[in-house]
Amino acid sequence: MLGFAPFLRHKLALRFTRGGIPLALLGNILANGSSEFFSNIAGSLLMLVLNSVLLRISGAMAVAAFSIVLYVDSIVASLLYGLSDAMQPAISYCYGAGLRRRMFALENRVLAACAAISLAALVWMQWSGHSVISLFVADGTADLLEMSVNAMRLFSLSYLTGWLGTSLSAFFTAVNRPGLSLTLALCRALVFPLIALAILPSFLGLNGVWLAPPVGCALTAALALMLMARILRRDRSAALQ
Repeated sequence: MLGFAPFLRHKLALRFTRGGIPLALLGNILANGSSEFFSNIAGSLLMLVLNSVLLRISGAMAVAAFSIVLYVDSIVASLLYGLSDAMQPAISYCYGAGLRRRMFALENRVLAACAAISLAALVWMQWSGHSVISLFVADGTADLLEMSVNAMRLFSLSYLTGWLGTSLSAFFTAVNRPGLSLTLALCRALVFPLIALAILPSFLGLNGVWLAPPVGCALTAALALMLMARILRRDRSAALQ
């Protein structure tokens, strides 16, 4: 009610007005937000498959170890998603205003910041992961502690390339490329990790499960760079015309 009060009292430059959104524009809005919608669903499906594979290979202890790693990963992921999503309005504004140089300059800064956060997280997990994992593991469960540390060291390799998929997926949404954003989001959240999960455990056992996310991130990064190169080529062609 307090939020609506300034509008109702006509104390703002903004006003309520009658209006509508054309169906074509509404469809574009829904399509442009589809990547976030489907990536959340795909991530949940991937977790179901991962847990079933972990239960089959090493039982409940492996699921517990992976859960601990995901708790820590959620902090880093929140930073990356928050940074990428927060810059979308500025990038979208520059895109709509035709400020291509500024748009790419903003995205370069987002990529640099996400890379710095990810590499810092990688170094920390490789060298100091034991300290944070011990917060989740009770005394007398040395096997779980050892498994969790190993899982974190292998899983954290995903930070080498994972920031590219996260940042560029948000960028594609910001510049109204829903198809590219959705393709990248689904490949990052489901398709590539499932491919890695179907292959790696057969050769590496439990370590193959821990390495499935890093391999999926690496494939996603390669795809993201290909899609970004496509946009850059089109942008240069448009500038020459």
